[in-house]
Amino acid sequence: STCEYVNTATIAETGQKASAKVIINCYELVVTKDASTSMDRTYIWKISKTHDAGASCLILTEGQMYSVNYSVVVDIASWMDSNWKVKGMITVSNPAPIDAKTVSLTDMISGYGPVGVLCPVTYLPAGGSMTCTYSANLPDGTNRTNTATATLANVYYLANGTTEPN
Repeated sequence: STCEYVNTATIAETGQKASAKVIINCYELVVTKDASTSMDRTYIWKISKTHDAGASCLILTEGQMYSVNYSVVVDIASWMDSNWKVKGMITVSNPAPIDAKTVSLTDMISGYGPVGVLCPVTYLPAGGSMTCTYSANLPDGTNRTNTATATLANVYYLANGTTEPN
């Protein structure tokens, strides 16, 4: 965002004043992310077989043949889910015309906690970006919110583009 401020200095002894406008351009790091979830599902099957032979037992002599029609029905009796996971990529972009010198990135999953993030760099040049990865093994299939936050180190930017700790 851009803000314009008027700064007025006054000499207390004489009452003289002078004013100047200052325009401040504020930039924020831009964070985007994706998330891919997975789980294992184990099925328990119910299988039944019926025939039309009319008797529960059919006894044949050696060489004798008898045709029997069978019907097999397979249904899912139940299933069990396990091994829930989430993984994804987080991209941090620096739209500012100056370098972002110490960028840290955190990722938090509601009902779970912090997630480790692997980033290739912590320094983003003006207009640059980096892509980080994350993954977590989750305890169950509860719906969760996954939030990534990029923080720029607290520094003071000088007019020449260099920084000093603040």
